[in-house]
Amino acid sequence: MIMGKKVEAKKDYNGLTVNERLHVSGLLERFDAAARGRNRKRMIAMLKRVALPEPYAVHWVDTLLGDTTFFYH
Repeated sequence: MIMGKKVEAKKDYNGLTVNERLHVSGLLERFDAAARGRNRKRMIAMLKRVALPEPYAVHWVDTLLGDTTFFYH
């Protein structure tokens, strides 16, 4: 803990898919909930936490939110 904030250890996500990154970080269920709620800002923030650069996170989220089949499974 640094100045009252929890500090996450840097993880090496090289070679992992986005879903694998979310899974190993423990964020997959929260990401899915954010996606179902169509919370774009929260989804992008979580992807950035798993070392996805912002331009890629934005593109990935916008693509996912535009895919209506995602919300019917």
